[in-house]
Amino acid sequence: MFAAKNAFFTHTAVSPTVSFDAVGAGVSGHGSSSVWAQSHTLGGTANTLLVAFSLWSTSNPSSVTAKFNTGSVNIPALVSLPNWTTLSSLPVGLWVFGLNGASVPTGAQTVSITTVGGGATQDGAAISCSYIGGTGFGTAANSQVTSNQTSLSVGPVTATATQMVFSCFSPPSTLSSTLSVGNITSRRNIAWASGLNFALLVGDIVGAGSTTCTATDSAGHPYGAIAVPIL
Repeated sequence: MFAAKNAFFTHTAVSPTVSFDAVGAGVSGHGSSSVWAQSHTLGGTANTLLVAFSLWSTSNPSSVTAKFNTGSVNIPALVSLPNWTTLSSLPVGLWVFGLNGASVPTGAQTVSITTVGGGATQDGAAISCSYIGGTGFGTAANSQVTSNQTSLSVGPVTATATQMVFSCFSPPSTLSSTLSVGNITSRRNIAWASGLNFALLVGDIVGAGSTTCTATDSAGHPYGAIAVPIL
């Protein structure tokens, strides 16, 4: 009788489900500016933010940093791929920054990327996404593909069905690149612009154990990509 009563109260803890909150306005541009700032309004229960940043610059930056409100809260780099390839002998980089927990501010914010030492001309694009229910980040994966490809992928990474995987794709090319989603949900897709920026696609997918994120480039170019599990 007592055994049955105790069994009734036995339960298994279930991890909270991660869900998408909001996407920032996105920012892109070309010139001597070393700051890329975008507006991002986070919901009241959001506790996770990730930012993807692609850059083609005159020289390899000595530092690339991300912050809320131009300095009040630092957003650490989770994956840094500076100079993962070159285009016209100039360095190409891709980064993902991430912050989780109580230090993530909510409401209307500004998310800024700042480069130091990138040279006189820098072509950059950045997109931020916020999420609800995250408890941290898992082991990330990246792709650094230097041959022309129409089918793009990054992973696998490990994420359960209660978690999500954030991913970004960016092909370095002086020719038009049109990115489309494969199995991910697109959150923002900054188009390639001649003399301004590379294309940058950001999206996510619900975890499925061993999870690979995919996209397509109809023109076929080299590409960099990063995937980060949100636990």
